[in-house]
Amino acid sequence: MTDQSEKPTQTYLPILIVDDEPSIRRLVTRILSEAGYTSEVACDGREAIEKLKQKSFGLVIADISMPVMDGLAMTEEVVRTMGTEVIIMTGKINRFSYDQVVAKGASDYIQKPFSPEELVLRIERVLRERQLKKEAIRHQNEQAQSQRLESIGQLAAGIAHEINTPIQYIGDNTTFIRESFDDLRRMIRTLLDLYDAARENRGDPGPLDQGLLDRVSTALEETDFEFVNEELPVAIDQTLEGVSRIKEIIKAMKDFSHPGATDHTLANINDCIQSTATISKNEWKYVADLELDLDPALPEIRCNPGELNQVILNIIVNACHAIADRQEEKREDEGRQEGNDTKRGKIGIRTRWQGKAVEIRIFDTGAGISEKIVEKIFDPFFTTKEIGKGTGQGLAIVRSIVVNRHHGRIQVHSRPGRGTTFVLTIPATDSDGS
Repeated sequence: MTDQSEKPTQTYLPILIVDDEPSIRRLVTRILSEAGYTSEVACDGREAIEKLKQKSFGLVIADISMPVMDGLAMTEEVVRTMGTEVIIMTGKINRFSYDQVVAKGASDYIQKPFSPEELVLRIERVLRERQLKKEAIRHQNEQAQSQRLESIGQLAAGIAHEINTPIQYIGDNTTFIRESFDDLRRMIRTLLDLYDAARENRGDPGPLDQGLLDRVSTALEETDFEFVNEELPVAIDQTLEGVSRIKEIIKAMKDFSHPGATDHTLANINDCIQSTATISKNEWKYVADLELDLDPALPEIRCNPGELNQVILNIIVNACHAIADRQEEKREDEGRQEGNDTKRGKIGIRTRWQGKAVEIRIFDTGAGISEKIVEKIFDPFFTTKEIGKGTGQGLAIVRSIVVNRHHGRIQVHSRPGRGTTFVLTIPATDSDGS
């Protein structure tokens, strides 16, 4: 047995032993107890699944051959629906049976008869790998969140500009409304005086005081009533529009930058795209037109909205850079003077429901990617940008989020000088995440 001083840190969850032979259950229970693990037992796969539904276990050790439900069928269901690691026990292992064990999702196997030391070592290895996997996922989440906040920082100046524009005309319009209202108050006061004079003279048909009429005429001229009457409603509408625009930007920033849950939740990917397009406007509006073609029938799917926001942003920013590069190349090729206009590029984002998955197609009319490097663009730290203009992490995080976190896929179609299209497929999942 392993020396007690060298035992791994005690797992807080018990280990479930599944075997139809009482002698094997007792043997494994004793081995685990001596190694410092708690355990429970089940006689077959069906009983094991019922126990797993009622209680959490750190690991399952199961025989292959059992009545009611064998170990392979049990492993497939346990791994698919609960994500619990399984070690398979078997009397004989060959290449075919090994492939079966791996295909069903088992983390390891052990051949009978086995020594206590071998069983404990395999348990320790599986638990250690699970811990490393959790740490890797946590690191991945922290990295994605860090880049999301970094992106907000990089976009901050542009976002401030987007907010400053409506703030400017809100301020100007509010000043106009205040000054106009002061003029209107004076004019209304004069008209009220005229009204009061008219009431006093109702019994006397004599003319009204000419001085009062002159005051009304002067007030109308000073107020420029026709202009105020026409422009005041416009100023109010523009102010309300500016307030609405600021609310839209702030909501988009909140949706984008909020860390959110690490688990997936039901969300509409169209909302992710719209909020990301809003906060990135200052990136694309100077080089390209952004066109959205979002499927209105798109259902909510189980995903991580914050992570998908990051995916869309990274691809939009890359598209902006590619379009800017192509425009610069055209200036140099055509010998244009600095300051002359160059044809604007285009970025398009389209969503479609494919029955069991959401397809997101993002295209640009940028410089494109050569065949030599298209296979490398998702590699960590790979970048074609100048030093200081990119870390090479953007598309690596895109791939990690789409492929690893959402079990989707990415296709890239590109031709130098003709632009690039990214096709992202995000599968829908059941409520249990399967």
